[in-house]
Amino acid sequence: ATRRMAALPVDGIIIGMSRMAPDFETFDPLPGIGTVIVTMYAHPRVTTVDSDHYGCSLLLMDHLFELGHEQIRYIGGPSFSVDEQFRRAGWRDALERKHIEPAEPLEGDWSANSGYEAGRYLAEHDRTMTAIYAANDQMANGAIAALRDSGLRVPEDVSVVGVDDSLDDFVAHNELTTVRFDLHQRGREVFEHAVPEAGTAGKTVAIRIPGQLIIRHSTAILRA
Repeated sequence: ATRRMAALPVDGIIIGMSRMAPDFETFDPLPGIGTVIVTMYAHPRVTTVDSDHYGCSLLLMDHLFELGHEQIRYIGGPSFSVDEQFRRAGWRDALERKHIEPAEPLEGDWSANSGYEAGRYLAEHDRTMTAIYAANDQMANGAIAALRDSGLRVPEDVSVVGVDDSLDDFVAHNELTTVRFDLHQRGREVFEHAVPEAGTAGKTVAIRIPGQLIIRHSTAILRA
């Protein structure tokens, strides 16, 4: 793909990698053309830029820990997704650092319906959980609906968090605690490294842009 791009009048190449490319490890950028890969995986020869999908999990887990939660179930996206892999790793590592055995994660498909199905399953089969971390806002919103349909209160009985801060334009009275990513900053970083100003091209770097914890009303202190 980069060789085809190089035949065109382009000033830089940006590769979005939502799933692992089979030639990622062996890929060599073409000389003379700035190249950036948008991914959490670092590359030895290419600058990579992305939102911090691992760090966002630590933000959310620390928030839930501070509220007293330890039995925190995880609803993830498709296993092939790079974002999902890092969000899940952050959830698992945060629990293990607290010497808490992670329960088996559930896999959704990023949709609210898949979050609903996972939330309904948890409501029926795991009454020890006190919090749910869903790997995006849509699944979190679906899980909240399923919990409430099952007679559980959010956040009084179960706290729920998501990722992306994407519901304000679609959900009235959005109450979800989540992480917001600065996608404009990510875009600027990607462009500036793909098409650097004259004389500013530098070494290969891995840039991870932290998210911002947005606390709303879907999380609460664990009730004794």
